[in-house]
Amino acid sequence: MLPASNFPDPFVAIDFETANDDRASACAVALVTVVGAEVVDRASFLIRPPTQDFRYTYLHGIAWEHVAGQPTFGELWRHLLERLEPAAFIAAHNADFDRGVLLACCQASGLVAPPLNFLCTVELSRAAWRQHPNKLPDVCRRLGIPLKHHHAASDAEACARIVIAARQQGFSLAPLLGRTGVAVTRPAPGAAGQERPSRDAVVEQLDRLGWLRLQKDNLELEKQARIEQDLPLEVRNRLAAIDAEFAQKEQSLTEDIAALEAEVRAMALDFGETVRGQYLAAQWVRSRITWESRGLESYSQQHPEILQFRREGEPSIRLQPVRQPPEESE
Repeated sequence: MLPASNFPDPFVAIDFETANDDRASACAVALVTVVGAEVVDRASFLIRPPTQDFRYTYLHGIAWEHVAGQPTFGELWRHLLERLEPAAFIAAHNADFDRGVLLACCQASGLVAPPLNFLCTVELSRAAWRQHPNKLPDVCRRLGIPLKHHHAASDAEACARIVIAARQQGFSLAPLLGRTGVAVTRPAPGAAGQERPSRDAVVEQLDRLGWLRLQKDNLELEKQARIEQDLPLEVRNRLAAIDAEFAQKEQSLTEDIAALEAEVRAMALDFGETVRGQYLAAQWVRSRITWESRGLESYSQQHPEILQFRREGEPSIRLQPVRQPPEESE
């Protein structure tokens, strides 16, 4: 068991559900407060978003009629703030999303969010258990955590249980906690205890990600073709029906791509070099200077300080499409 200093308390697990693609369209939020390994508070709220545009009812079951009489985000803010401010950190599964919703809702409501330290349980599950894939149902299945996915109260509870499980198994949270916002400090490639993925493994995941992106693009093209074909006949009704038909497929692909992008970036960071797949290249970048920059060697002869800057920079991964060479004509 790790010493208490490795267990910053209390922490709050949070989950937002949104009505549509606008991050400021939160329609539900749940917060679970934990001290040590014990849940000490649970709170969930429906939120009336700024518009009646609901596109994700099929995911979370919330429609405009459920929230029309509920408070706005601004009206709920004091109830959220009294739970968020005392927290040592905020846990969320895919923390970029929930932090983005929180900040967007604050901005839309004329509010200022306090500095919050986020822990992403996608990163935590990967670091603690080498969990792939990292979607919330997959992690919960591994750990035996009950889940009713896309229900804010259940998702927040599950997120809290993931952090508790990692603590109980002796995993230190400190390396995964950023000072402000979502930040993850990863061990250097090849560091002691850090398993380095093979190039083939990274390429395989890059190709999967590239293929999924192509599938999403093709789905959009197919949708547009259907719209063009059906527009002359009962335009509005057919358009609504087509949107409903493709919405779930599009959302599923979007979630798969987001989860796989996070996995690919982590694997490429662990590998420690630029990797090129069939569709995408995972480009290793440190302080905005490409790790394999062709001009870096000659430039550094005149500006040797650039090498020190490169060494000190935090590495990141940039995913870029691979430019295919033109086919030679026979």
